[in-house]
Amino acid sequence: MIDFNDVDEQDDLMSEINMIPFIDVMLVLLIIFIIATPALTQSVTIDIPKAEEQSTTTPAKSYLVSLNQQGEIFWQDESVTSLELKQQFKKISINEPTAQIHLKSDENTPYKNVLRVMTQASAAGVTQLGFVYEQDFK
Repeated sequence: MIDFNDVDEQDDLMSEINMIPFIDVMLVLLIIFIIATPALTQSVTIDIPKAEEQSTTTPAKSYLVSLNQQGEIFWQDESVTSLELKQQFKKISINEPTAQIHLKSDENTPYKNVLRVMTQASAAGVTQLGFVYEQDFK
């Protein structure tokens, strides 16, 4: 008669991972990479024609508009009135449409003054308006 309760030591479950197939696969991949790498680094020498250097674009001219905390407006460091600033903006939008306007204001300048200048530039047709600031690393 067969005794089912008798457990042989060889019938115990194996609780370890068999590493041999894993190592075999890794060695095959290593050999493939060793053989394939020199083929990837080889290149064909081609003489590419060189073009003459031509600059087709000229850098856009930039103008500085400054505001102080008293509300005074400066065009290129010269004091101007609001009407003169409008005229400058119109002249630039017609004659130099790619010109950049850099707006610089004191940190204590009321926002309404900055907004007024921005509105004047937009109404005159200025399309490139940027802000100038000093970065504070505190």
